[in-house]
Amino acid sequence: MHAALLATFLSLPAGAATASKDAPAPEVMGLSIDNRPLRLSEFKGEVVVLSFWATWCPPCLEDLDALAREDAALRAEGIRILAVNVDQQHERDAVGAL
Repeated sequence: MHAALLATFLSLPAGAATASKDAPAPEVMGLSIDNRPLRLSEFKGEVVVLSFWATWCPPCLEDLDALAREDAALRAEGIRILAVNVDQQHERDAVGAL
């Protein structure tokens, strides 16, 4: 699975819920699966689809490989799919194992 596909520990700025349609997306920050800082702004100019998942969600786990394939297929069209893990920090080892 591509390292940039999995982002963990998503954080949103306080005003994110009030962003308007014509405004830029709020800065979303997290860590890639290889512990590299990851920012939504790195994907400026691309369509970004965020898929939220957890280790305790069997359907989510089934979707990860399909999401990785779709991400690879759609990159040339400027579309990125990021799978965002919502597990607690103490479950991080399980995320890395996936």
